[in-house]
Amino acid sequence: MSDHNLKSPPFSYRYDPEYERKDRLVQRGTVGGALSRLLHVQNPRAGDSSEQPSVPPLPSVEQPLSFLDRRNEGTVFGAICYDPNTHYFRECIPIHGDSFVIPNDYPDLEYLSQAPFQAAFLAAGRLWNTQTENAESGFWMEPGIFVSALHFAEWSNQLPTESELLTLTNDTSLKFTVSVADTSMDGNEDPNKITVFPDDYFISSDIALFVPQSASQTPRNTLNLDVILEVHEIQAMSEELKGARAFAVGYNGTPDHEIVDWVYEYQNRLPVVPRRLSEQELTRILQPYRKTISHGNIAELDFTTNEIKVDCTMYKGYSGSLIGVQNPRATDQLLVIGIVYGGDKQGAYNKANLFPTGFRDRMRALGARLPESQRLRAQLTATRAAEAVGAATSSVTN
Repeated sequence: MSDHNLKSPPFSYRYDPEYERKDRLVQRGTVGGALSRLLHVQNPRAGDSSEQPSVPPLPSVEQPLSFLDRRNEGTVFGAICYDPNTHYFRECIPIHGDSFVIPNDYPDLEYLSQAPFQAAFLAAGRLWNTQTENAESGFWMEPGIFVSALHFAEWSNQLPTESELLTLTNDTSLKFTVSVADTSMDGNEDPNKITVFPDDYFISSDIALFVPQSASQTPRNTLNLDVILEVHEIQAMSEELKGARAFAVGYNGTPDHEIVDWVYEYQNRLPVVPRRLSEQELTRILQPYRKTISHGNIAELDFTTNEIKVDCTMYKGYSGSLIGVQNPRATDQLLVIGIVYGGDKQGAYNKANLFPTGFRDRMRALGARLPESQRLRAQLTATRAAEAVGAATSSVTN
């Protein structure tokens, strides 16, 4: 059974966390509020203008695609993005440690072999909810904060409320791990995994910040905060970024019959033979459960919604990935300009949220209070454990 057959919650998502969940039913069968100061939730500021892409648009479609009609209440990944230069779909490139092989079809990716971009590969990881088995991508930032999306649990609406996040943060029975391994099928399989807990959020931007549960666990590779561009800085550079090469680093899930149907419908809009791709071909394109580079171009910067569209191939599991570009003013420098959350409803592109104004300052503040957050988490965990023992003892004596 695939993710598509799993029972969906009775409400709509901006992006359904069910689509981040790996195919666990195929592999091993069904898987059977104090200290509010742990949360510091604020809403980001919004921009007030928009920019249009300089890259050529894909052919328009007169009628909505039937797949999208079935999913018109949510936002799914555009998944397989077409490359007009190769007349095929952009393929995800697997990473081996700190290196990758540049395919002959993509000589323009040579810039990714530079050290600042390889740092992004090393910092990328996969977040794993050990209870629900939801998985998503993300990346480590200094001084040891894992940045991802808010798709690690199921919410009552498109995005969680502060109350839901507070309840989840205070639930010490939930366990989250991060692996940066080249292959990540199960978050518990990596001996070098780091146990983390959610500590801060940008709800409107669909961003979650996780920190290590213990000071003894620290990531080996982190990105410097100065590579992050906030929305007002991106807006100032928007003309230079139009149509620029972009990439993401993350972990795709397994292709299933849903994506086979979707790609077939999508192909009817493109100058390619509309034959139905096999799951084997899609597996080669997506490289599921491998750390991969998804590459393409910036198609649109929208400062009304503070979003970016890219024609980079991604599928479920890639939420939380960074969107990186070359600094147009210094091409040997990395800029991180967004965080992936899903796809546009026309299916031509995948989308990411821009980082809100004040993001770097919040990250610095979170880093400064990291030891205190870890101490409070340990205290809360001990309190919950004592309460559980007390409840068990009481039930036995009664």
